[in-house]
Amino acid sequence: MAEDKTTASGEAFVLGMLDPSSFEYSLHWSSEEIDMLDSLAHEVSPDEDTSSINGSVTESVAGSVASSASQPSEKRQALAMKRHRKKKREEHNELKRAAFELETKLRELQQSRAVQDILQPPSKWQALATNEAKLEQQAKLENKQLKELVQDHMATAQAFANLLEKTWHQSKVKALVENANDKWKQLVLVADPSLRATAINLILEREFGRMDSAYVEAGLIDAPFGVQKHVSRYTHANSLEFHTIVCRYTPLPLQTVLDGSWNVLRGTASIQGFNRYCNGLVDIDAATIYVDGWFVHPLGHFQRRTLMKQFRDESRVVIVCRSIDFDELTPYDPSLPHANEVSWNVLEANPDGGTNVKFFQKFRPSKWTASTPMNPQWAETFDQHSAMISHSVHKYIDDFAAGTARDEYHQL
Repeated sequence: MAEDKTTASGEAFVLGMLDPSSFEYSLHWSSEEIDMLDSLAHEVSPDEDTSSINGSVTESVAGSVASSASQPSEKRQALAMKRHRKKKREEHNELKRAAFELETKLRELQQSRAVQDILQPPSKWQALATNEAKLEQQAKLENKQLKELVQDHMATAQAFANLLEKTWHQSKVKALVENANDKWKQLVLVADPSLRATAINLILEREFGRMDSAYVEAGLIDAPFGVQKHVSRYTHANSLEFHTIVCRYTPLPLQTVLDGSWNVLRGTASIQGFNRYCNGLVDIDAATIYVDGWFVHPLGHFQRRTLMKQFRDESRVVIVCRSIDFDELTPYDPSLPHANEVSWNVLEANPDGGTNVKFFQKFRPSKWTASTPMNPQWAETFDQHSAMISHSVHKYIDDFAAGTARDEYHQL
């Protein structure tokens, strides 16, 4: 009984932490949208515009006059070509020499940096910056490879696009790689049971590796306690994405908060009225599960197929959640939208016995775009949803406090 109460107190904390009524709300513009607005707001003066046009016309006339001059003789042409080739050879030799010097300097710097890192380990922000630079280079290389692949197959793809008319789900599945071992990269779970467990762990380990970048994006690296933000923003795909950002402290011990977070995020909390509901669970291993359920949002009810895993070390536990795009065994109902979500929940033991909590979630509806009309019942639904959660949490806390008082009275 005491263990159940302890777990439920952790659930109550997490539910209160994610209560929509306690969040700070905002809408963020992308950098591209800000640049577009700045360019639209910028006004070019008539004098500046005229001088620019006049300069272009003058250069064009000068070029025409030069091109109409008398042609040099063949001898002068040969001498000019010889001088040009000599100049190019000198430039080539100079570039080779500079490249050799730069490579030598790079090796020296790498050796010096390796020694410096051993003697003076980089700070947290330096390590994050280095990791971000590596991820950026990796992304650029992948984008280059994808661009080359798309160009190679553009003609074939265009021919198929003209012949076939597919739904979004069908076209997405057809576009996936044929190798079943690599389908996890597209967030697809294959039917082969021997590959599913490996794919699930690979998906979650990939998201765990992206946690530092995500926390930099959310501003959670050095965030103070008391942060609770709900940010709406438009993505490059012209769809609306919701970010939930939390940094809190609780006097509850780490294991209690972990148990409560695990139950809430998978949709099995004993306190009813939250926005995650579980229809079924599949245990992959001791730290990993596959959740089938529903995610309730003011935009509607969304099918939820989410993978969850606990990553543990001495004084910290990270819960990573990642939805899948397609399951060959149990596909989504195509008539209903599903939730595209990813979240990182970091729980760290505080020296005073409490727990530090950092939570970042991204949620995007599968079928909602900017052209979709907003739900007129948004505000009403949101208020009801907030009131429902607040009432459930406060009722449980009151009941828990009353039960504790009764237990102490009986002990006396």
